[in-house]
Amino acid sequence: MSVNILPTLLVWFVLNGSQSVDQEEFNKLFYQAGLEMAETKLANMRARVDERKKVISDIAKARNVEFDQAEETLLFDPATDTWKLHTRDRESHKLYVENERAHFQTLTSQLESLATWELPTFNVNQMRVGSVGIPFERTGAGAFLVSQVLSEKRLLIAWSTAPFILEGPDFGDVRAEQLIEVESICMVVGTEPYENADGDTQTVFVIKVQDPQIIKEAMQYAARHKPKKPWRLRTWTDATGKYSVEAELITATRDAVKLRKTTGIEITVALSKLSVADREFANDHVDP
Repeated sequence: MSVNILPTLLVWFVLNGSQSVDQEEFNKLFYQAGLEMAETKLANMRARVDERKKVISDIAKARNVEFDQAEETLLFDPATDTWKLHTRDRESHKLYVENERAHFQTLTSQLESLATWELPTFNVNQMRVGSVGIPFERTGAGAFLVSQVLSEKRLLIAWSTAPFILEGPDFGDVRAEQLIEVESICMVVGTEPYENADGDTQTVFVIKVQDPQIIKEAMQYAARHKPKKPWRLRTWTDATGKYSVEAELITATRDAVKLRKTTGIEITVALSKLSVADREFANDHVDP
């Protein structure tokens, strides 16, 4: 039997759901979910920066370069934990390294500009009770197929891994075999048994669309609590100009800075031991 997919409906949220949500608990879950998203992005970008840095280190002085082919090929050798470049000649090698350094600078700038908190989303293939955010599926889309209309406020959503119940607003004229697009904050509030057409009972998740006022208060909570400063990865130099270290600024006072090196180790350095430029940068970022 063919399935006729009707035009997608946007679900905007006017809540009349049956289950109440504790505002304080929701605020914390919402904030933590956004914080974890930002931290994941930061970790991924750090990994990319570290990889480019290692590439440059491995090939910059032609240590691991073979001049044996017309087009550049960069390969990683796990046995030696090094990158190896195959290229045509030394001029091509020089240009490749310059491009890698430019790429590294771009990634570093992107790392510095990352937000400290992101509007949370969650993948319905990996959801659990307490998941908070805009639901999506693996391809990034948030459109879901209605399997059954259980009531005006509850829909059974067909899904490849397992169906789930979407609860929240009055869904109006939504019908089975129709796509709905969810574009607001939801929460996985629990599970419940569901009996399918074959008489088999299975446990399904319940995703509840949240009330606009609850979302508004949660957004205000996140704005008050999210880290106020962006991640700041830069090269710090001592007052003599002989020594430097690549690190993130964690906190700054009038006397010292706390830094996180790319290895993850945290250090505290007195401002008097830093270069003039670093002291000026730190003074611009002193915690209030």
